[in-house]
Amino acid sequence: MNIVKSRWLSIKTDYDISEIFSTISKNKYYNEIGFINIIYSDAIIETTFVEKIKLTQYIVDPFGNESEQVIETYNHIELKFIGNKLIEITSPPRSIKSLVKYITEIFNHRLYISSLKINIEDVINRVKIKFNNIILKRAKASGVRVSENGVANIEVKSTFDAIAEIKAVSKHSQYKLDKVAGSIFHQGDKFDFEINNIGLISYSEDYFDFILNVFLKDTQI
Repeated sequence: MNIVKSRWLSIKTDYDISEIFSTISKNKYYNEIGFINIIYSDAIIETTFVEKIKLTQYIVDPFGNESEQVIETYNHIELKFIGNKLIEITSPPRSIKSLVKYITEIFNHRLYISSLKINIEDVINRVKIKFNNIILKRAKASGVRVSENGVANIEVKSTFDAIAEIKAVSKHSQYKLDKVAGSIFHQGDKFDFEINNIGLISYSEDYFDFILNVFLKDTQI
């Protein structure tokens, strides 16, 4: 099963999802920027943001003559608006500044986008209540107290529960979970995931609804 790599963003706006759809539809790709392939169903808008990029190169021939060459390329960013609370970007590029800037502008600065903050421990506790068979293979934490005077950032690998290993090392003192990766086994299916506290989530293909309704349940309130 393929793994989906995604970046989740938080939205703050007075627009409802139908108004968001209307604005997105009015800003289809034109004049080197905009949206294509817009689909609206069940309070979710799927679309692709396209931006034309011009790159200028200067070439010097063997005789020292300089010439300019303009290369045109296109950036494509696939995203979903989930209600008026969340955005998911699949296969996210390194930078989404142009996307965020464009969305902010077309909504007249009445729609604000920020990285989604995720409390990983809350997510895992919620998953453990729902599923018995879960393995936490890796966990990364910061601010782990390893001695009376020492604090460390640590990453633990485990065959069963990496978070429990971090708790044992920290002697249950306070720390911050930054990332966890694991697998859930349910009714013969295996669901792999990796989640960090700034909204980067990787998950097995076809498990979008699970991510939305279990992992991110509290973010849609």
